[in-house]
Amino acid sequence: MFELSFDVKKATVLEPKFLIVYSKPKVGKTNLLMNLPNSLLVDLENGADFYDGNSFNVPKIAKQNNMHQIKVLNELAKKIDEANTAKGDAVYNYIIMDSATALEDLAAILATANYKKTMIGKNFTGADVVTELPNGQGYNFLRMAFEQLYEPFTKLAGKCFILVVHTKDNLLNKDGKETMTSDLNLTGKSKMITASKADGIAHLYRSSKEKLTNYLSFKGNETDVNVGCRLPYLANQEFKISEMVDGKLVTHWEQIFPSIK
Repeated sequence: MFELSFDVKKATVLEPKFLIVYSKPKVGKTNLLMNLPNSLLVDLENGADFYDGNSFNVPKIAKQNNMHQIKVLNELAKKIDEANTAKGDAVYNYIIMDSATALEDLAAILATANYKKTMIGKNFTGADVVTELPNGQGYNFLRMAFEQLYEPFTKLAGKCFILVVHTKDNLLNKDGKETMTSDLNLTGKSKMITASKADGIAHLYRSSKEKLTNYLSFKGNETDVNVGCRLPYLANQEFKISEMVDGKLVTHWEQIFPSIK
């Protein structure tokens, strides 16, 4: 059994273990993330082969082995788990899933397959439960399938699992004034629940004043409504995360993960 505690305890989680990074396309997020030491980028968009670093191209591997991408993802998680067990520690400090948008496309396929395995869905003859079930019933299956695909990787990363999400621009009317806001490009409850599970959500953007310089912002405002972090040293902060120096990309990930130092 347990006893009641009345002691003030020190925080035990000192760095984010699950981080969401969202940005517009072509700001350099893939190259930046692949510069994390001892990392694996799970590439769902055929974008990582342009950069140095450790990546796993899911569409390419699926095509080479005549496998569905969902099966490739499952096999990848299994192999990392086996490697972790054999080593007695995580073989990758950082596992990056790029991107959530592509992952949702796979989740829609898995959601339909999962629905057809249920008693209520065994006679379903459609191709997509998300768009074909009435009253939005399919969205719950989409959310569960999305979690089913990414959650195994959150437990396999030694330090942090990073989910890359594209931005979606929304027009917000506040006090009669229209403002364009950046939102996570995820569907329905998937956005809310995934965001609630993350330790931090950061907006990656390119500086308009400093050439080829990127910032990672945990600072919420009227245009970036999703950002934030549970870790005090990151909460409401903004960091110069990368810059080009003499034609070479220099990153500053030690600001986000001090253990890198």
